Amino acid sequence: MQTNLNELLKALRLTLPSAELKISSLNDVPNIHLALVNSNFPAGPLPQEVMHNVITKPAYWAFCWGSGLALAAWLTENPNVVKNKRVADIGAGSGVVAIAAKQAGALGDKN
Repeated sequence: MQTNLNELLKALRLTLPSAELKISSLNDVPNIHLALVNSNFPAGPLPQEVMHNVITKPAYWAFCWGSGLALAAWLTENPNVVKNKRVADIGAGSGVVAIAAKQAGALGDKN
């Protein structure tokens, strides 16, 4: 797993050179752990070159958006909605919704 984390960090730093990745558990969905941008990453204005990188090489996967987290938590509480069904997580970002759906019993590619 360390090699994969190093590869993710290398990809992230193409967009955010000073960012770090941290394996994080999610308060509302404790069974899911994601490699996310460090929580103390500067929230203020970014240098122009970094802003350009954010626009041209976005690292959506390195952030767990509130909407995805809310839906993942809801699926955890309501697994019957996706159990034994195929689902698609369009615009997956961190993939938290797809992971929660699979944990709730949604069918995978091979089912």
